[in-house]
Amino acid sequence: MEEDIKKILGNIAAHQKHVIGDSEESVKINFIVPVLECFGHTGLDFEYKYKDIIIKRSLPNYSKVIVETKNYDKDINKELQQLERYCKEEQPLLGIIANGHEIKIFSPSWRFRTPFRNTLIYSIKRENLNDENIINSVEKILSIDNLKSGKAKDSVIERENEIEDAEQKIRGIKEKFEIDAEELNDKIDDLNKKIEVIKSQINDLNTQIHDAKLNRDEQIRGIWDKLGLPVPDLLPVIPPDPPLGGEPHQAGQAGQSVDIVLPERKRGDGPPSWRKFYLIPLPKRIRSFIPGYEIRVPVETDIGELEMYVTGAPEGTQIGDPSAGSYIKGVIKWIKSHTELRPGDMIRFTVIEPPRQRYRLEVVER
Repeated sequence: MEEDIKKILGNIAAHQKHVIGDSEESVKINFIVPVLECFGHTGLDFEYKYKDIIIKRSLPNYSKVIVETKNYDKDINKELQQLERYCKEEQPLLGIIANGHEIKIFSPSWRFRTPFRNTLIYSIKRENLNDENIINSVEKILSIDNLKSGKAKDSVIERENEIEDAEQKIRGIKEKFEIDAEELNDKIDDLNKKIEVIKSQINDLNTQIHDAKLNRDEQIRGIWDKLGLPVPDLLPVIPPDPPLGGEPHQAGQAGQSVDIVLPERKRGDGPPSWRKFYLIPLPKRIRSFIPGYEIRVPVETDIGELEMYVTGAPEGTQIGDPSAGSYIKGVIKWIKSHTELRPGDMIRFTVIEPPRQRYRLEVVER
């Protein structure tokens, strides 16, 4: 590469807007024409049938070049229609569009490549015209000698192959990611299921501890009752946890109710679990208020009667187990209908037909 050409291109790369000018004509005369001249082009036809620049004198028909210039700051990505039309008319080797900031070079004859914008082979910022690698790449496809000899066409085809190889690699990377992500999501789903089982087991163990305390206290009271003596203060009776929303009461009596506060999501983004899976969390301290595991009971709601039951127990749990389960299921339609529900809101279950044969579900007024 001749040093004076490199120097000229370096000067063009350093030009400011006021040197080049704002109009299409000034971009052509002060930017594009000097660049083309660096690669051996002279005597260019300007405004040839409304085309800014067409290079075809003394060139093989397959080596023609069409150049379209735009205003200094115009977005050339939105201005490709005219260049595409000219390329269809002339069938050039290269279609070039430029504003004051960059040059985009297209290969219109790229086989089976649509739409036109996908035939882009080079996108060059003006400030990078002093880069020797870029200069060499442009020289291969745009110098007058290479256009005449046919080497430019070979270089264009070589560039197309490079791009197609890169796209193939990218497709492979994306496909591998999709496969890997699917496998990882399956593992995440399996772990989430195990987590739910573990949570249920922990809840059951906590319930067993609570029941063991009650049994212990009852046995101790029984011993002192037989002696006719009060329970010593050194052996206090540990009362059961009260249900949410009030004092403990005898479950199953008509008119009795419990309140449940809808929890926040535990981690990450997205809706809370009760909104995502349509399962109402059932705190252990009010577990006895709802019938045994998997026992179906009717529940009246503002959208009609539904059938609810307790779920969320380890595999092998017997139907009817009064302490098993962590969620109330069967109320998906009710949750979906109440789009206003948010974490922190309170809902209420009320016994309306004892012993625990029918319930009512409602939102507690804020």
